[in-house]
Amino acid sequence: MKKVLVALVALLAALVLVSCKKNNQDKTSSSSFSLNSSTLQSSDNHDGVRKNFDKVKVGKAENDFTGGTNLAQLKQYFGEPKSHKQEKPASGNITLDVYTWNVGNITVEVKLFKDSTLVRSIKGYTYQRDANFSAKDYKNLKNGYAYSSMVAKYGAPDSLSEAASSDKTEIQAVWSSNLKLAKGQKEGQMILNFTNGKLTDKEQSGLGQAK
Repeated sequence: MKKVLVALVALLAALVLVSCKKNNQDKTSSSSFSLNSSTLQSSDNHDGVRKNFDKVKVGKAENDFTGGTNLAQLKQYFGEPKSHKQEKPASGNITLDVYTWNVGNITVEVKLFKDSTLVRSIKGYTYQRDANFSAKDYKNLKNGYAYSSMVAKYGAPDSLSEAASSDKTEIQAVWSSNLKLAKGQKEGQMILNFTNGKLTDKEQSGLGQAK
């Protein structure tokens, strides 16, 4: 089954949260992580949705992808899903159950295999917090930089997708609410991709160039 589920890496391509003008790309190191948004405040009244999303666990290969959050637990967190469909990845003879929840502007999507979460994503949530990430910080991000260190230093991403496969866990994280935008820029975002907890790719818009 593990060999079959290697196809799940491709699911991240379907979970791209946003589009962004490509800028300089660099890359940087570490391992395990956990999201913690309890010290932050949202710009809307759906903090509970984000906090519950942070509780959703993705099944791991070493456990044959069991142990991920199941549907009953997801319903406790988010209520009845707005939609449900089945999805078959292009490669691999498996079927995934895809559930979607909408709360205000927030969309939560979870993909389950045999009632265990393998893919989770959230978009539309925006923290209300001070800008603490600059163009210089972006320039200094190198491949291998730990996702856990990024969250500890700059706070959790506003949007997130995470997928597990037989040989890796991939995360795409988007920060927007804490960026120090370049002069004249009204909005921006930064997209960071992590494999097994380490940075592999980055892009941004709105930060400008570090001096």
